Amino acid sequence: MRQGKTSQRHSFFLIAAAVGAMACGALAHAATVTFAQFQQNPASQGFVYANPSVAGAPATFNTVSGGIPVAFEFSNIAGLPTDLQGVQNATLTMTSQSIGTASQPAAGLDEAAFRTTLTFTRDAAAAEGSGSRTNLLTVIQTGDLIGLDGGSTVSLQAPLRTVGGLPVTSANYTSDFLAFPISAGGAIESFSSLNPSGLVFTPTVTGGSSGTLANFTAAGTGTFDIASTTGSGPPVVPEPATLGIVGVGILALLLRRRAGSSLARSL
Repeated sequence: MRQGKTSQRHSFFLIAAAVGAMACGALAHAATVTFAQFQQNPASQGFVYANPSVAGAPATFNTVSGGIPVAFEFSNIAGLPTDLQGVQNATLTMTSQSIGTASQPAAGLDEAAFRTTLTFTRDAAAAEGSGSRTNLLTVIQTGDLIGLDGGSTVSLQAPLRTVGGLPVTSANYTSDFLAFPISAGGAIESFSSLNPSGLVFTPTVTGGSSGTLANFTAAGTGTFDIASTTGSGPPVVPEPATLGIVGVGILALLLRRRAGSSLARSL
């Protein structure tokens, strides 16, 4: 009996290892697919970069109070319900805090690390989905604010990276309408019309490479990617009716196994 259990465990681990190897192999051949994008509607100076009033506190890069109206759109998603296709009127709320100080890694290039959360809330609940049926997409990303010193544009870059041939996440997603079985993703938000003076870096010490960026406001757009082995975006969240059918099927299977086990013991 003990040898039988040992053999079963050995077989289980072999199967688990094989499944893991297959998953890694699939991820290694994953393609980057853009599944969502947004633009302001209408364009405005809705993003505000501000240095802290307290020394040592992080800089912030947020949307104005209450968020900003945007035109949000899903793409490359199979089976997307009709009312989620095309432009979705939504409100974007973005909160972002710097990690460390700004720097100039190269002459004329400004950079600062930021941890950012973006939430796209549909103006009206959709007929499908889970939860509130309004969360089109929530993005939590860690990346860099990058731009040319004195320029009128800047971007928050948290691109999908590859390490050892496997995609590594820079952005994590949640949605009331999409499922994300593979967490690896990337995001890039672009900002333009920086006011009042563009992107301006001031070194802490004259000639130094670390310092601060001057306060500014900007307009913005963005795209969101995911690693995909199918060439399409993330799958749509199953409808409650579908989940109910699957649940009944699983329950029936469990009852059948229990009945079979009881019969075997009685014999």
